[in-house]
Amino acid sequence: EAALRRLDTFLTEVLAAGDFEGRKRLLADQRNTSELSPYIRLGEVSARTVYWAAKSRRELTRQKLFEDPQFPGPAKANSTFLRRFVWRDLSYWFLLEFPTMPSVSMRPQYETQAWTGTRLQLRRWQHGRTGFPLVDAAMRQLWAVGWMPNYLRHVVAQTLIEYIDISWKDGFRWFDWTLADADVAINCFLWQNGGHSGPDQWEFVLHPVHAAKSCDPFGAYVRRWVPELAALPLEYLHRPWEAPLA
Repeated sequence: EAALRRLDTFLTEVLAAGDFEGRKRLLADQRNTSELSPYIRLGEVSARTVYWAAKSRRELTRQKLFEDPQFPGPAKANSTFLRRFVWRDLSYWFLLEFPTMPSVSMRPQYETQAWTGTRLQLRRWQHGRTGFPLVDAAMRQLWAVGWMPNYLRHVVAQTLIEYIDISWKDGFRWFDWTLADADVAINCFLWQNGGHSGPDQWEFVLHPVHAAKSCDPFGAYVRRWVPELAALPLEYLHRPWEAPLA
């Protein structure tokens, strides 16, 4: 019942309004993603029910994450959600074809990559003590409730890999243990991509500070999950090391 209520709320208040198609879905302090993954993972609503309910929507929207001159004008409000939703099945296919995907880099040259991050740095990342407020807020939310928004999963993953210099395998294992929606196929597929050893080999990097401009521009999310910084002015909230001592 709770799963169907959330599905109806998402379709009528978020998807129909076009908020998932545009930049509003990135806002960490707002409920502009489906939040259905735990329900799907635990079998409380089927993937088919979600897919066909979303596909039946006919709303258009002018909200877009990026403007494409080849496709001006309104877009289907369900387009991005449907495209991303089927990635779930794509990850299952990859795990079927590559059963070692949770533990072995799909691009074998990455198995010999040297990582300079330490176990202490990994523990700080796991428990939201990196010093990057946005990353720490997301990791604390994960520890407290077993979930975080998709955009922030990218941010914390790329912080671990690109800035702390720790293998995607450590991130995969932590997510697998802490996420309420933990799914081995989806989890290792995305972590491999984030670690550049997967089939998509992502070339973008989300900065642990600059990403806040998209997902927490007013600081509400960081203030909630990192309360020791709540009193800081917004100009210093996402980079507290620049705040004056007085």
